[in-house]
Amino acid sequence: MNNTDGGWDDKSANPVLIDCVSLRNKRNYRFWSKPGPARLQNCVSAYAVDYRSGTPGIGLWQASGSYAQIENSTFYANGCAVRVEADGRLSRCELINCILAGDKDAKHLAVESGGEVAKTDTIEGTIGDAETDPQLIAPTPQWNGNGSKNVFNSRRFPNVGASFQ
Repeated sequence: MNNTDGGWDDKSANPVLIDCVSLRNKRNYRFWSKPGPARLQNCVSAYAVDYRSGTPGIGLWQASGSYAQIENSTFYANGCAVRVEADGRLSRCELINCILAGDKDAKHLAVESGGEVAKTDTIEGTIGDAETDPQLIAPTPQWNGNGSKNVFNSRRFPNVGASFQ
């Protein structure tokens, strides 16, 4: 939490992160894994912020030529939920059973030429929108990991995204 660059900044070959939370970092998760995959399972990425500019940051950033599998994870109130860099090299990201929700100006996905994203049972929503807001439980930018165990669980899509019991 609260890092000026990556919250989880992983350069290992095949990292696996399970039940992790990353809030208020410039890039909440950064994966460099080549050939990969880097795996993120049942994780939350929320309120990413670039402290230097004061603008919203990136929920998940992926390096050129990398491969990531993201399952049952929630990306909430980030400037961009998932950014896949490619520089003309194949970069792959699989989103399985995830929630991507931001304000009306946020990007869900930013994919450079040569990058690809596959989505399976993944919800893209807009915070405050009557039809697509995932209605998370207590999604506050001040959250520090204490309190209710089901913070950031979705009321609207209880079987999608991260779930902490």
